[in-house]
Amino acid sequence: MLSCGVRKIPANKLSESNVQLIDILGTPHIGLFATVNDEYILISQLVSANKIRILEEFLGVTAITTSVSGTHLIGPMVAMNSNGILLPSTTLDEEVDIIKKSVSDMNVDVLDCKLTALGNLIAANNRGAIASPEFGSAEIRKISDVLGVEVFKMTIASRSYVGSICLVTDRGGLIHVDASDEDLKRVEEVCHVSVVRSTVNDGMKYIRSGVLANSKGVLIGARTNGPELMTISRGLGL
Repeated sequence: MLSCGVRKIPANKLSESNVQLIDILGTPHIGLFATVNDEYILISQLVSANKIRILEEFLGVTAITTSVSGTHLIGPMVAMNSNGILLPSTTLDEEVDIIKKSVSDMNVDVLDCKLTALGNLIAANNRGAIASPEFGSAEIRKISDVLGVEVFKMTIASRSYVGSICLVTDRGGLIHVDASDEDLKRVEEVCHVSVVRSTVNDGMKYIRSGVLANSKGVLIGARTNGPELMTISRGLGL
């Protein structure tokens, strides 16, 4: 066991070294406190500097420590890819300023919408995005403008909170275990990656709550079992 709750995967379990098990703030639900693209990790201010350094080095990103809407549950609130960061209408002005000053090379905007858990409602990589059918057409256009990709409205396993049950990078994707073949195929077509069904943290179906991933590496909640670990690693192309 490494310091700060990072556990290395035995070499006989995985052929790649860019997958690790980890806790954040004492919980395996690591996707609640951060969200990541290929350049930045947006992460709660509650996380220690030492842990943040480990995350930065492992994922090859720069950390932006902040709250969003006064909460430290960053993952459920924020939708982002390497083109842009989309924040909910409840985001405080000072939070927007912190993020904008940190990412001058990306679109950063607020979605004026009654729906605020954007991370739970949108899944995106740098090739496409899926979004909850609860968004209106004007909101979908704004999402597309900020993230710089085409956005397709859909449900997954008849559920509208698609961002919490699907995660995509430019190398692969994960989706709720009850997703239909049609759901899986549609995500693959929109985001242009292969997608596999998986759980995390020993049976958790809300896959994004337990995974932080970009094209460089994958961090997985420490409660994840062996079969899940292999499936997630394969699904995300690592």
